[in-house]
Amino acid sequence: MSNITNKTTPTIEMLLSNDLGLIIFMEILGFITLVTNSVLAYLILSRRRLRAINHNSIIASMCFGCIIFAIFYCLLFPFNIISKASVNIFCPLFGPFRNFCLVILNLHLCLVGIEKYLLITYPLTVKLTRKTVLIIVTGIWISGFTISFLPIFTYRPYNPKIFNGCVRIAYNQINKEIAYFIIFQIIIFVVPLMIMLYCYGYISILAFRHIRNIDRNYYVSNEVNNDVRLRKKNIRAAKPFIVMVGTFLLTWLPTIIFNTMVLIIPSTIGQNNSFMRNFVASLNTFNVQVLRSIAFSYCAVNPLIYGYFNPEIRRAFYLFLGCKAAAANIANPTSYAYSINQA
Repeated sequence: MSNITNKTTPTIEMLLSNDLGLIIFMEILGFITLVTNSVLAYLILSRRRLRAINHNSIIASMCFGCIIFAIFYCLLFPFNIISKASVNIFCPLFGPFRNFCLVILNLHLCLVGIEKYLLITYPLTVKLTRKTVLIIVTGIWISGFTISFLPIFTYRPYNPKIFNGCVRIAYNQINKEIAYFIIFQIIIFVVPLMIMLYCYGYISILAFRHIRNIDRNYYVSNEVNNDVRLRKKNIRAAKPFIVMVGTFLLTWLPTIIFNTMVLIIPSTIGQNNSFMRNFVASLNTFNVQVLRSIAFSYCAVNPLIYGYFNPEIRRAFYLFLGCKAAAANIANPTSYAYSINQA
């Protein structure tokens, strides 16, 4: 037992030393993510007017997913490094748990896009009830857990006899890993991105169309003008979500591409091509230390984007800080958010 300890301890020290920069970044990122998402969730849930709006409830649920990610992944990241040098169940569960939180984030963004699309496309006919939203959000959490932990329950079970088994993918399991990876990326990234691009793309087209028609003085009926004003308010309310999608694409697309390369290239070059395998290892290091860290930072930035573009949230934040003068300078705080609930 002592021999094993003596061999393991230097390895742990070496791992912590090599990944010290990444550990510090993840700790800082976890703290910022925890603060930004906690403040946004508190502002939404503590105010009835904000709580009554469906997309605010969806955002609050998404914030809870990011809070879990900050606490149990970012802040506990050193334990992930340590677990790579020892045989324990924490290491193989760390990746699926991270994927679970990210699935929650992406599917919530997708749901927000769909909800906004329905409000703008059918402002007077289609309305998601709170019960419907609750059922959908519950389904997102359940499906996210199932998708993320599927390998643990199927072809990648925990085996304490395999040292470091969660770090390296067994060569005879590479086909299963690639199949799962492709399906997982389609569910977590491609499908939500396509839905969000369609929803917000249609919103943008509709906005330009209304601006063109207004410039031509096309709308003369008061009834039609009321509908136009309602649509314009909803289009204005959709701006933060359009920025969210753009930021999501810029932060996540690079690491998705590198993940694909790192997993697929080894299956095509075989085990004897040392140059290509070293090249893939370098790509993986760059992806983990740089690109993946940028992608994870989206969890911390997302609440800032939403809070900045939402006057009602911004006003509530100023009041939370005790800045009544700054809150009073925000004109018509209810015109942004509360009017959506009346659609």
